[in-house]
Amino acid sequence: MSYDLVKFESIIYNIANKELKAIEYLGGVLGFVVGLVQLGIVLLGEFNVF
Repeated sequence: MSYDLVKFESIIYNIANKELKAIEYLGGVLGFVVGLVQLGIVLLGEFNVF
């Protein structure tokens, strides 16, 4: 019972595509959150809170 090489390659590409999209979206969300934190720090610094 062996897989066809083309079918196996297709399965691997589909899995990799899903995982890379998840990593890409996670990176976007984390970048947005870090940007908001930086904005908060800059705004607090302008009001001499620290």
